[in-house]
Order: sequence, then C-alpha cells, then structure tokens
Amino acid sequence: MRVRSSVRSLLSGCGGSGRDEAKPASSPSVSKESIDPKSSEPEPSVEYPAAPEGDIDRLTDEKGWVVDDLYPAASDFVADICESLPVSAADSSSRPQWLAESGNMDGDGKAVLQAGIPMLCPKWTPVLKQAVPGEVRPVVR
Repeated sequence: MRVRSSVRSLLSGCGGSGRDEAKPASSPSVSKESIDPKSSEPEPSVEYPAAPEGDIDRLTDEKGWVVDDLYPAASDFVADICESLPVSAADSSSRPQWLAESGNMDGDGKAVLQAGIPMLCPKWTPVLKQAVPGEVRPVVR
C-alpha cells in the first residue's frame, strides 16, 4: 500500500492532511513582481514615412479621425479617391457631385479628404472645394 501513502504525502504536501477537508481557497495576492512591467510603459510612437502619405496619416491620428476599415491608413483612402476622380463622372454626374454623393465625405472622410487631396493629388483640390458645401448642382445635359 505504498501508493496510498505516496498519494497521502502528496496531498499533505499541497496543504491537505489527506482527509477530505473543505477549506476556502485564499485569493492570490498581487505583488509588484506579478504586474506586467510593459503595461506601465508608454506605447511606442508610430513612425510615419517622410512623405505626404505620412503627413496625412500623422494628422489623422493626431485628430482622431477615422476612415473606413477597408483602408489600412487614411493615406490609402485619399489615394483611392485620387485614383477614382478621373473616372468618377462616368455615370453622367460631375466629379464634385460624385464626390459629394459617394458617401466618402461622410463622418471624418470630409476632413481627411480636405487635408489629403491637396497633398496627394492637388489638381483635384478645386473639385473637392466644389463638393465640400454638399450642395453640388446636378449636371444638366
């Protein structure tokens, strides 16, 4: 019966006497050593490329602007609009009308585009300025 005595000694080594005792478990105390030291350190700063894209992303982060989740960064959103503007009037709407009605100016999109279009595609700044008031008149042909 050596196995039982080994089990009994294991149980007693864990704080029990080998008998069925119901003792409330003590809650573990939190010591300074158990706190993750990394959680108290400031988060590392984000590095932005030294380019217009980096300027747009930095400004967006500083202002707390949010763009659609489709885009990994605000500069990607602006770049997509810059690429879309040349073909945006394909449905017989003007470019300012397309921009105003596309939904891209909703939420923080308007602020991001106002900051980003002059940096990434300045030739489209007049179109943006016409679209910003939101009262773009439809093209009559």
